[in-house]
Amino acid sequence: MGCGTSQSLHHSQNMSKNRLQQSTRATGTDARREAQLLAAHPEVKKAMAEATKAVEYMRAHKNDEGQIEDIVDLLDKSIWSHYLELETRTQRMLLGNHLAKIGGATVFTEYIRFLKGLGYFSKKLWRNDVIWICTDFVRQSVVNCTDSSPKFGYEVVKAGLAEVVLDDLDTFGKKDDNYSKVLVSSAVHIIYNCSRVVENYELLNDLNAVPRLLPFLEHEDPQIQTIIALTLAYITDKENKQLVMSEETQRKVVSYILRRFREAVNVPNWRSDGFSALELASGIAQLATNDTEEDANKLVLVQEGVVPLLVKLMQTSDEEEQLQAVGAIWQLSFHEDNRKKILEEPGLVEKLKNLKDSPYEEISDSAAGALFVLTGKGKDQPEQDIEEDGDTRRRQRHVMISYNWDHKKIAVKISKQLRSAGYRVWIDETHMRGSILEAMGEAVSNAAVVLVCVSRQYFLSKSCRAEGNACHVTNTPVIPIKVERTCSPDGWLAVLVGAGLYFDFSDPKGVKTAMKGLVKEIGNRNQTLGYISLGCWKDTRNRAIPTLEGTDPRLDGHVTSRNNAIEKCYQVALSHGFPMFAVQASGQCFGSADGLNTYYKHGPSTACAADGEGGGWANEVYKITAPPRGHQAFILDERTGTVVHKATFDTYHNGGGVAAARNMTTFLQGVAEGRIIVIIVCDSGNTDVDNEPNLAPYGSTTTQLGPLRGHQAFILDERTGTVVHKATFDTYRNGGGVAAARNMTTFLQGVAEGRIIVIIVCGSGNTDVDNEPNLAPYGSTTTRLGAV
Repeated sequence: MGCGTSQSLHHSQNMSKNRLQQSTRATGTDARREAQLLAAHPEVKKAMAEATKAVEYMRAHKNDEGQIEDIVDLLDKSIWSHYLELETRTQRMLLGNHLAKIGGATVFTEYIRFLKGLGYFSKKLWRNDVIWICTDFVRQSVVNCTDSSPKFGYEVVKAGLAEVVLDDLDTFGKKDDNYSKVLVSSAVHIIYNCSRVVENYELLNDLNAVPRLLPFLEHEDPQIQTIIALTLAYITDKENKQLVMSEETQRKVVSYILRRFREAVNVPNWRSDGFSALELASGIAQLATNDTEEDANKLVLVQEGVVPLLVKLMQTSDEEEQLQAVGAIWQLSFHEDNRKKILEEPGLVEKLKNLKDSPYEEISDSAAGALFVLTGKGKDQPEQDIEEDGDTRRRQRHVMISYNWDHKKIAVKISKQLRSAGYRVWIDETHMRGSILEAMGEAVSNAAVVLVCVSRQYFLSKSCRAEGNACHVTNTPVIPIKVERTCSPDGWLAVLVGAGLYFDFSDPKGVKTAMKGLVKEIGNRNQTLGYISLGCWKDTRNRAIPTLEGTDPRLDGHVTSRNNAIEKCYQVALSHGFPMFAVQASGQCFGSADGLNTYYKHGPSTACAADGEGGGWANEVYKITAPPRGHQAFILDERTGTVVHKATFDTYHNGGGVAAARNMTTFLQGVAEGRIIVIIVCDSGNTDVDNEPNLAPYGSTTTQLGPLRGHQAFILDERTGTVVHKATFDTYRNGGGVAAARNMTTFLQGVAEGRIIVIIVCGSGNTDVDNEPNLAPYGSTTTRLGAV
């Protein structure tokens, strides 16, 4: 509601409809943006100058009883009248921000306390009209400025005025005289305006605001009832949720807000008893945020018929009203039981599809987010950066960092440390917005673990909730990261992160210890990744590492604008069997078999960007680690009975296996002639077998291939379910098998990643299997090496 319109014996005003009533940040606009706004609204400068004059005079005479009448006159002429002349919310925000900057919140608080010391709450007050008028002017000024400026709202609570007006409610809440009613009205408006500032959440709860406000749900004035209901929606937390959100109280709060909302969307001016449909929709979205399975506000709201009212608000031409309505639908859709009812609402999906094409980014993103939760589809998804089959993605998982944009700095710092520790990290550093919500969902499903940066802003964010919901649906493990000292998870966020161990990054002094513990925890969960940074190194035209540009279609587009450049270069180097790769100039890819011996030849550099994509003539160098996964392969020469090579399949792409077996022709020829045996040891963990004369102890977990003369080998691509090559081992030495499988690197990498399965059909005699869609008939006589 336009909370500059609280009841007063002397003044009233009409607030502009163009106001976005939502939980907001006290930080507001940054200094540069505020300067731009002020330049666009020079008319505010006069009001700011007059406000400064009034604040300075009040500061100088804060204990002077003889100046009260002059201060009343000054407040009227220098603040009140100028505020009313400002027609837009932006103008009023600038004035409120200015008052916050010059200490107006503290001055107003101290002056109200001064009036209290004069008998502010005694019978003398009622006889002293000047003191009363001054009291009313100061409080109404606070109501107006907290309504328009989150910065001022934050400063007011810090200065202690919230405590003062809560005391007013305790003292005057049950009194029936007009003066008490005015004090109660201004008090609840001030608390309501301040409750919408995120930073005030803990401060107001520290003042026990919830239990002190709760009795006013029964107030005789329906406007007071609605204000209290909206306020409780913003400041209810898990400590007092059971008190506030009993089933009876929950229904009452919802009923109050819905009653006003229903009236507002059915009258020409979109208002009900002073409340705009806009702020009521914001309150509904806030109620929907504060829910758990135990107190399901979302279910209650939908059951009480809020969806058709929101659809009606979505159809207005006012962008802010559209944004609030869509945001509320998005919140309501997070409850699985609501989705069917929401989807069945006539015109809703069609309207969301229209709004996702809105020229206003916030509306477009919210509509895409709502559609994504409701249908699994938001905006069109861009082409995937890397084409991978399911098993490849499963084996090459990353650590995902999920955070609210306000905490980007610490999230990026964590990502850099994890990359330095050898982990592959997925983090949105460019504020991807709703246009690729599907990419976010893909990132969650491909994550080995998701680090959730717990904060009040994260809890309130619908986009963050969408990520949390994806973690829940995919059963992706979550590790909570504390980035805000005073925040403890509530509602859906508490359910997501559970009661497990937190890593505290909120205290700068403890970040180093927290980082060490986090790296260890991820390691304990066996979330190993594919590469580790070796730092930044100079390059010249005499290249330290050969370029890979032009060798693979995955290295697409211009190097300076290539998306996901590190991952693409990693994948290409991997397919070449190289032990390292490097990225330069935001995307150019380099790599070689000998790169670990040459990358440092021009010396270290400081020109690499923080994003890990190098710089101008500067390589960010990565060593491919790909820690051992799954099974060990031992190549045994039966002529001598000794192991000539051991490796995991994953290390073949680093060149080790390829170098030992020389090439696929030699390797498979040796298998065909019975000289070489490949033994797969399933998760033995024993790597010290170089001098093992007899591998019999591993017999129960080994599969031996050789001597295999006369047996057929079928290479099956599980992505398509079709045979991509068939041959007997004997034909490999003639080159046929080598050409089909291309080279040992590709072949063994495919086996290791589970994309390629080698099926040995013993004596079946059936060679015509190229187009066989299902090899099940051979199941009784097959040995599968791949995804073993």
